[in-house]
Amino acid sequence: MADLARRAGRIGRFLAAGCLTLVLGAAILIFAGAVAGAPSEHDILSYGGHSIAYQLVESTSLFPQQMVVGPIAPTTSLTNARCEAWLQAHSEACPAATTLEATYWPALQPATRTLYVGVQSWGCVLTPRHFNVELLPSNLVLHCHATAPLVNTERPAMGVAAPPHTTLLIVSTASWPSGDIWVSRENRVDRWFSADVQQWLLGVIRITTSQ
Repeated sequence: MADLARRAGRIGRFLAAGCLTLVLGAAILIFAGAVAGAPSEHDILSYGGHSIAYQLVESTSLFPQQMVVGPIAPTTSLTNARCEAWLQAHSEACPAATTLEATYWPALQPATRTLYVGVQSWGCVLTPRHFNVELLPSNLVLHCHATAPLVNTERPAMGVAAPPHTTLLIVSTASWPSGDIWVSRENRVDRWFSADVQQWLLGVIRITTSQ
């Protein structure tokens, strides 16, 4: 019995030491992450993917009810993108293309082999520092990314938040092969030892040489 008691005592001390080591290790990692701050910003790229050029065009209107705030699904037709924007603010069917052109993104002209998709502002800062577009063999991913310290000691910013809006993303598909492309959006916050990632499908488009 005494031998069993000694063994039980050794096992208990071993487990206690192991738990203490884990707690201390976690505390050291958290402290190091807090001292180091946030990791550096960088484009998000997957294996086999590469960042591609894009254009962003804001939606502007003299009438607040015509501001584009909802989603615009990926499309290879600028008229279709404008029609989706119209339907967000009107119950009637889309008018003639000339009316749509005068109302939404009037500076743009339709182009062949071009992709249009609406990028909503929530959770996304549309600057080169925080946004990149990645092309993979059959996927296009819109990366909205930021970094943060492991332990955030900053107080949240106070004030009036900017109203939501939708920006039109334009990408040339001239060099893309024919086939289906899955278009996704990703919101990502990187920390030293982890990342918070949300990704969802925006739509699927078919690329052809005539588009």
